[in-house]
Amino acid sequence: RVASEQTLAEKLLMDMGAALPDEDMTIAEYLVGSLDEKGYLAVKVEDVAYELSVSVDRVRAVLRVLQAQEPVGIGARNLRECLSIQIAHLEERKARIYEGLRDVQFEYRLGKLSDEDYQKTKQGLQRELATVLAEIDATQPASGAAAAVAAVKTPAAPAVQAEPDGKT
Repeated sequence: RVASEQTLAEKLLMDMGAALPDEDMTIAEYLVGSLDEKGYLAVKVEDVAYELSVSVDRVRAVLRVLQAQEPVGIGARNLRECLSIQIAHLEERKARIYEGLRDVQFEYRLGKLSDEDYQKTKQGLQRELATVLAEIDATQPASGAAAAVAAVKTPAAPAVQAEPDGKT
């Protein structure tokens, strides 16, 4: 392994370390160490709390921090939660893009942007919005086909494939 390369676990712990107090890093390490090969959490929150002699609420709080990391959907406990996390992330991105479009239009109307800068910025945001909307559509299981959900194919999402019986 090249010295500059990081494993996913190392990156997750480093990123979580910036968001958590030191006393919660033991919980973070336990949770990250309990991820399966697909990025799902393979232990129950209650079991982690018992093993570490901490409250369930504290474990849940650290889990929320884990689930806020990249790749989107990491630390989910099942496919439904994974999709929910991914959709929430995409909805947040969509809201930020709409806000950006409003801000650009406002700046343009105030005369702070040239026609060229306005069009260039607006088109870039519109392309990003189209990408996000397509990703949201891609995470929606087809009507009547919940038992055969295809792989989630968002760029930052862990690869998740459902079995024919709907289990992961």
